[in-house]
Amino acid sequence: MEKKYPFLGFILKHWKKNLYVGIIYTILLIVIVFFIIPLEYTSGVSVLPSAASFSQGMLGNLGNLGKIAGIDIGAGSKAQSQEIYMGIIFSRRLLDQVIYHQYEFEEDRELRKQTLVEYFELDDLEQREISEKILKAMREGVVAVNINQDNDILYLDVTTENPFLSAAVADKIVEILNNIVKTEVQKEYRQKLTYLENRLNGIEDSLVIVEKELMIFLETNTDPTLPAFQIKQLRLQRNLQLQAELLIEFRKQLEIFIADNMVNLADIKVLDQAYPPYRKSRPKRALLLIALTMLVGFVHLGVNVSIVILQKFKNEFNGKLLEKDQTKT
Repeated sequence: MEKKYPFLGFILKHWKKNLYVGIIYTILLIVIVFFIIPLEYTSGVSVLPSAASFSQGMLGNLGNLGKIAGIDIGAGSKAQSQEIYMGIIFSRRLLDQVIYHQYEFEEDRELRKQTLVEYFELDDLEQREISEKILKAMREGVVAVNINQDNDILYLDVTTENPFLSAAVADKIVEILNNIVKTEVQKEYRQKLTYLENRLNGIEDSLVIVEKELMIFLETNTDPTLPAFQIKQLRLQRNLQLQAELLIEFRKQLEIFIADNMVNLADIKVLDQAYPPYRKSRPKRALLLIALTMLVGFVHLGVNVSIVILQKFKNEFNGKLLEKDQTKT
C-alpha cells in the first residue's frame, strides 16, 4: 500500500499527527475569524437625482411646447448630477473636511469625540503621511459610491468598525457635498443664468427705446415720400427688427439653459438618512472560515506531499550512495 500509493500511505501512517494539526489549525482559524478580525459596519445614504421630478413633469411639458414652437429644449441628464456628486465625494477637498471633522459617537457605552485621524490612530505620523494613508483608506475601503442605472439614485456607503461613526461620517459627507454644490457648482451656473437674465433685460430696454424712436419719427415726419424719411425709417425698422430677433433668441436660450441646468441649480435631495446599523456588514464569518479552512487544508496537503517527495529523494540518494560503496568493496 505504501509503495503503490506513497502519499496515501504516509497520511494513514501519520493520521494522528495530521488529526492533531488539523484540530490546532481549526481552533486557530476560529479564534482569528471570530475574535481577532474586527467587525465592520456599513451605514448608507440614498441621494435622489436633483431633477428627478422636474424632468418627468414640467420639463416634459416644456419639451412638447418647444417642439411645437420649433425650439429644442434639452431633457436634462439626471445621471449627470449623480456623476458630479460622485466626483465631488471622492475629491480631496471634501475628504479633507471629513477626515479632520470631530465626530461624536458612542463606543463601548461611552461618548467619544474624535477625528478620523485620531480614530485610525494616525495622529503620531507626519501631516503628509497622514493625508496619503487616510485618503487612500477612505477611497478604497471606507467610502463607496454606486449609481443605480435604472433610476439614477446615488447610494453612498460608509464602513468603519463603529456603527455610530459610520452613520456620522455618511451624514457629514452629504452635508459637505451640499455645501460644495451650493457654493461652487451652482455658482458657475447661477453666473450664467444672471448674465442671460441681464442681457435679456437690456435687450428689452433697447427694444422699447427703438420703438419709441420709430414712433416719434413717424409722428414728427408727415411726408413719407421724402428720400431722407424713407432711409431713416428703414434704418429704424432694421434696428427694431434686430432687437426683436435678439429678444426672441435670448428668451429661447434662457429657457433652454434653465431646462438643461435645473439639475445643477437644484439642491441635494436625500431619500434615506444615514442610521447606525445593528448588524455587521463584513466580514462574512461563515464564508471566511470555510475559505480559510479550505486554504489551510490545501496547504497541509501540500506539506504532506512535500514530505513524501523529500523522503523519496532521500531514499533514492541513500540508495545510490549504498550502491557506490558496494561497487568499491
